[in-house]
This record gives sequence, C-alpha cells and structure tokens, in this order.
Amino acid sequence: MEIDERRCFGYVLGLTMVLQEESIRMWHRLGEVSPEKLGDAVQQTHWAVQLVMAFTDAFEWSSLDMNHDNLKWYEDHQALVGHRVPTGFRAGLRISDLSLLILDKDTSIREELCLHGHTLEQSLAWLSVHTRKLTSRLSNDPLTLRDYGVPAHGVSEGKPFSTRDEEAFEELSYWYGNAANALRDVAGSKHSASSVRCWPQHINICTRIVVESDELQNDEKWITVGMNPGDSVFDEPYIYVNPWPCEPDWELPSLLGNGHWYRDSWTGAVLTGRDLVLAYSPEIQARQLSDFLRSAIAANYDLLEISQSAEGSVSS
Repeated sequence: MEIDERRCFGYVLGLTMVLQEESIRMWHRLGEVSPEKLGDAVQQTHWAVQLVMAFTDAFEWSSLDMNHDNLKWYEDHQALVGHRVPTGFRAGLRISDLSLLILDKDTSIREELCLHGHTLEQSLAWLSVHTRKLTSRLSNDPLTLRDYGVPAHGVSEGKPFSTRDEEAFEELSYWYGNAANALRDVAGSKHSASSVRCWPQHINICTRIVVESDELQNDEKWITVGMNPGDSVFDEPYIYVNPWPCEPDWELPSLLGNGHWYRDSWTGAVLTGRDLVLAYSPEIQARQLSDFLRSAIAANYDLLEISQSAEGSVSS
C-alpha cells in the first residue's frame, strides 16, 4: 500500500486505534528537550536502575527463577519499581529527579534519596543501611551491583550523580510514562502478550506477544513491542516492533506514522524520537504513535505468516 502522501502528523484514519482514548488524553508532549540530547540522563538512569536491582537481589530469590529481574512503571510515583521482596517492600527509581525510593507494602514512600550529588558507592551504602532496617535476615555485607555490562559513565568511575539538566530527566520520565501507557494498551489487546516490564540490562520497556507456540518442537514465534531510551543503534529514544524469528530476504512493507525499518544488527520497525517529536500537539504525537504501532504490528504478523485473527490458537 502506498502511504507516502499520508505521512503527515495530523493524519488520522477512521480505523481502529492501538492507543485507547485515555492514553491519548494522558500523553505528555515530547520534544521540550531534543531526543538526541537525552544521552547523559539515559546513562545516569541506567546506572541508577542498578541500585533498584541491588535492593531486590539482597533477598532470597532463587526459587523465583529470576522472574524478579525486571521493573514496572508506576504512574502514581512516575517511577520504575522493582518486584516486592519477601518482606513486602519494593525499591524504585523516580526518573524526573533521579530519586531512589523504598516503598511500603501499600506502595507508599517509606524512604527516598535524591541521587544528585551522591556517588554510586554512597548511594549503595545508603540503600544497604535502609535495607537492613527492613529485615533481620540480611548480613552486614554491603549490597552489590550486578555486572550487566552497563556502558561506562562518570558515575561508574566515582563521580556523583548530577541532575543539573533537570529538563532532560523530566523529558526522559515522559518517554517512559507515555511508552508504558501505550504498551499497556498493546498488551491489553493481545491475550498472549506479556505484562509490560522494563529490563535493567538495557532499560528498555516492552511487551512480548507470542503469536505461535509449539512446546513439543520447542518452537515459538513472537513480536516484541517496546521503547528503548537510546543505545548504540540509535542515540535517542525509539519505539520498536520486531519479529522472531526473522528472515534476511523479507520484503518489508511501508509503515504509517513516519516509521521505517531497521535491518542491520536486528530487523524491526522503528519510530525514532526525532520523527515523533516533530508533531507539536500531544494528541497528534499519541495518534501518530498509534498509527505506527497498528501498521508495524500488522506487518510483523504478516511477515511471520500469522493471522491476527488466529492468534487465539497459541498454545500454553
């Protein structure tokens, strides 16, 4: 289908939208800070998230088969929050001001530390002290960070966190909040979709839609829909929809919403931050994203030769 003449930011077809009207109303306009200028905020957030995981790792988790190794966006706190530990508490990170949170059993804030001016070591020491207050079962050993191969940054070399660029951290928080709401709508429309989670290795937030599964053959096909705040592929936030498995010789269809295909280190549909923020209106940004997701998800189903209407045949 030829859609070039429709690739304008006010374009809305009378077709089913991926984003629900509530998510469109809740959309925070993006672009106050250019997407390519969020790199430092992203890198500091990446290291700060590791503190949340250190809190979670301090408790016995072996029986959970690493299912705790992710975070969820909590709209009330505008924060990425880890799983509840056996004592009922959770740790989280409010991105807008880079504050480390410890939440009570009812998810109210019990303790918090603004990381600005504190080193990674000092922050880990603070977290260790407050973690031990929550249980008598922990040793006096300091909490430790996992080795996820997070890219080096000044904070990993002993420099303190800095949120002097307040607008960048607030903008990054909007990217996560908007993405979490959009992905929740995607996951809610597909019965085989996973819950929306953020993964500390790359701090991408995503859902995975299993579209075909054969347990006897140990074979699955799936589509991952997510937001990456920026990495070695794109130095800005981007929305992606990619299939598994993929074939190098696929003929890739056109996409709506200013999306395009990436097919270097992986194959997938991409909507970059700079292409999304060109639309000034928050409603038009949200609807542009919805158009992109609708066309990209449909294209991924077609590439995997799966009918969306047949998704219900996925085995458990």
